[in-house]
Amino acid sequence: SATLQPGKMVTVPVLDTQPLQMSPLQAAPALLSSPEKMDVFVIAAAQAYFTLATQFQEHFPLLQDAWKSDQYTVVLLKDLSRFPTLLEKFSHQQTSPQQILDWLEQMADLWEILENFQMRQSLLELTNLRVYPSFPHSICLQQLYAESENYTLSLFDLGGVWKALVEKSQRTLFGSLTQLMRDLCEGEIETIAQLQDQLREVREEFYSSSTEPESLPISTPTRIQLDQEDDTDL
Repeated sequence: SATLQPGKMVTVPVLDTQPLQMSPLQAAPALLSSPEKMDVFVIAAAQAYFTLATQFQEHFPLLQDAWKSDQYTVVLLKDLSRFPTLLEKFSHQQTSPQQILDWLEQMADLWEILENFQMRQSLLELTNLRVYPSFPHSICLQQLYAESENYTLSLFDLGGVWKALVEKSQRTLFGSLTQLMRDLCEGEIETIAQLQDQLREVREEFYSSSTEPESLPISTPTRIQLDQEDDTDL
């Protein structure tokens, strides 16, 4: 059993014994149409979940319910833990270069979205990155992680996650995408707009090629070398 400690987050599975009964948050979405109403009906710890799942439901877990007591705060989310991880899908030889590029573009877009909520750490936890089993196999986040007040995240950190995905999956990428990831890891790409523009250029090159790049053998992995080792714990 999980032990509650002050200031710590504990994740546990919950069995819904009344699946047909809607929670107040699900039953009255119209009540949450303004920030003032949001503050009244949704506790602070759950507001990011509600907003993100409402606007980008393919990427975030549905907020089922949330409440707060003097001792603890509870946020109930749709369970996405049974969905395959992004690393597992990265490792599949059947996964196409186009799908890899789709996921990287989604991560860049999510980085921009989550920056407004100070939740970009959610993209840096490999086990938190899941993939919907059904088409179009969008990336979804199992839960949100707040950013540390003692460390300012940058695109270098996102590049570290991409590097880890490639190396742990022993995946080979086509040339221009490999160069983009190297530039990202070396700090050559400083803004999310630059990253999104370069990803679009890679996509245009991908589709303009006379022959679509094929999935290359997993036995010859891409290695993205850095001048200094990134010792961030992922």
